[in-house]
Amino acid sequence: MELLDPEKFEEHTGITPFQYTEYIIKCVVGVAGSFLLFLILPIYRDDIFWVIISLMLSVTHDNNSKVAFDRMKGNTIGPLVGLACWSLQNYLNKGKLISIESSTAALICILIGVVVIITICTATKLITVSRTALVGFFIVMIYEDDHHSWQGAIMRVVSVMIGCLIGLCINKTFKWGSEFIFRTPDKDPENPSQKENKDEKIY
Repeated sequence: MELLDPEKFEEHTGITPFQYTEYIIKCVVGVAGSFLLFLILPIYRDDIFWVIISLMLSVTHDNNSKVAFDRMKGNTIGPLVGLACWSLQNYLNKGKLISIESSTAALICILIGVVVIITICTATKLITVSRTALVGFFIVMIYEDDHHSWQGAIMRVVSVMIGCLIGLCINKTFKWGSEFIFRTPDKDPENPSQKENKDEKIY
């Protein structure tokens, strides 16, 4: 029952009861909105699943848009590198360059992809989302290897970007709404009492 106390709730969970409630509402809104896409565009059912996954990865409990934006970058880097490595794997499997087994070609491309993703994330100061990028990379590699279609990788990228953008919009909307509802009046920088206190500190 200690969690009913706002102070103990925050001490125990690391977030306020308001953030907890707001986070639930944002996720429910995001999933409900994505479900509408199922009804409107049933032929893109598989791709909409990736929209929901990316949306959930982008929505944050504290409306941190930078985190959401960085995750969007990570979710884009992974599938793009995955598409490039999958294309390279197909090329190696044809044996035009060198003759190697398909499993060896897959291993080589996966290792290349992992190194490239970590390098890109490090160079662009996105190392914190490298795991997200790596997950996206493996999803594309596995999915495209089963379906043998480069169009699928493109759809993964598009779906990821749409999901992340929706998550970013949800974060922004709730942040603006919270600031509007709970805004506090700005302190007057020219307030005589504040200026007097400032002068006292100088001397």
